[in-house]
Amino acid sequence: MTIGKSIGGVNIKYKEQDVMTEQDLLNLKKDIDEAKKEILQLEGQKKALMTQLKEDWDCITLEQAEKKLKGMQRKLTTFNEEIEQGLEEIEEKYAL
Repeated sequence: MTIGKSIGGVNIKYKEQDVMTEQDLLNLKKDIDEAKKEILQLEGQKKALMTQLKEDWDCITLEQAEKKLKGMQRKLTTFNEEIEQGLEEIEEKYAL
C-alpha cells in the first residue's frame, strides 16, 4: 500500500513497510550516538599514538616510520652478517 503525504508543498510517497516506528528511530539514534562516541575515542587514540611516534622515533607520518623501520631492518641484517662472519673467523683462527 502506498501512502502519500505533503510536506512543505512537496508530495512524498512511500510504502507502508518503509515507515519506521518511533522506537525504530530511537534505536537508530542510539546506534548513531554510539558510533559517534566510538569515532571520537578512536580519533583520540590515533592522536596519542601519533604523538608517541613523534616523541619516540621522530616521525610525524606512518610513511616516515615505515621508512625508518626498513632502514633499521637493513642495519640489523648487516650487523648480524658481520657477527656471523666474525664468529666464523674466530672459529677458523682458533680451530673451534
